[in-house]
Amino acid sequence: MSSSNLQYWKELVGLEDTDFPHLIEITEKNISKSAIVGTRMQEIENSIATNGLVDIQVHPGWGATTLFRVLKDRLNKEELTLLLDFDFEKNKLDGTMTADEFRFLTKWKLASRIVEAMREKPRQQNYMYEVLDFEDIGETPWVAHLRRKKRKLDDCSNNPELFYSEFPFFEKMAIADCVNYFLANFQIRSVFLYLLPKKVDEDGLLGLVGLIKSEYDGKDIQPAAMREVYICTSKIMKQIKEFYTRPYYDVLYKRYSAAEIYSMLVSVYRGDDERDFVSVNDVLDEEFINKSYSDKKDLKKIMSLVEKKMEEALAGDVASIPYKLMYSDTRGD
Repeated sequence: MSSSNLQYWKELVGLEDTDFPHLIEITEKNISKSAIVGTRMQEIENSIATNGLVDIQVHPGWGATTLFRVLKDRLNKEELTLLLDFDFEKNKLDGTMTADEFRFLTKWKLASRIVEAMREKPRQQNYMYEVLDFEDIGETPWVAHLRRKKRKLDDCSNNPELFYSEFPFFEKMAIADCVNYFLANFQIRSVFLYLLPKKVDEDGLLGLVGLIKSEYDGKDIQPAAMREVYICTSKIMKQIKEFYTRPYYDVLYKRYSAAEIYSMLVSVYRGDDERDFVSVNDVLDEEFINKSYSDKKDLKKIMSLVEKKMEEALAGDVASIPYKLMYSDTRGD
């Protein structure tokens, strides 16, 4: 009965087609609904700006993927930043990636981002032409050449031979030389953002970090040319540090408070226009979050407990169900 009452209440307030009260996944399409407090992001952005190698340690189940997507969105909006994002939560690490494969993947991403940057805002043309193999002889306009290059990038995303023939600049240049070149000639820095899965085979993890370390450590990279940023659990970072000595700057990402979780709930279920459901504030007492909160649980478990408490509060005759559900209506604590 209580679960059916909860469904009735959701229909009453306009949440019937949602998973409320569970937090929805933040994707690139709905990134505007993210509600990570600005001061948290400022700490991270300051660390990235001042340190070449940063790790952000997130407790398991406390939003590492959401943080990755939010940070990706913010860095993408910085005009003088080329962001290369690597989602190894989605693309599993199995330890089989070779040095050549890693190098190609990274260079392909570099080429993709520099093409995007040049399409958005023309830069030093002599250098742009060198990077993208353009000769101005009056036959093909620069803009048309960029469009062609963009199509070629899509065609060769899994074809190193085609990529290097179409983009010879990236064949002859090491990754370190590329990022130095972009900084020197376009005043653009490169940021490499890695999301590492909370559960991963150690060989796959250490194999990837070993490839990265071999590619960058000891190279003559200008201090402002590139940043490496890792989002992972403390356990994963401990594994990495046990095998590889690198000067990481640690950012320990604190668990969200009950108030922050409520803010996220309000944000992700915010209506897109005035005809939609207006606000969680109008229908749910914050105490449901406060009474369910524990930093010993992950976000999913907390929200499952919120749902249970809501069902308890809605038990009984459907005719007595209120529009705004108050925690004082619940049976006990």
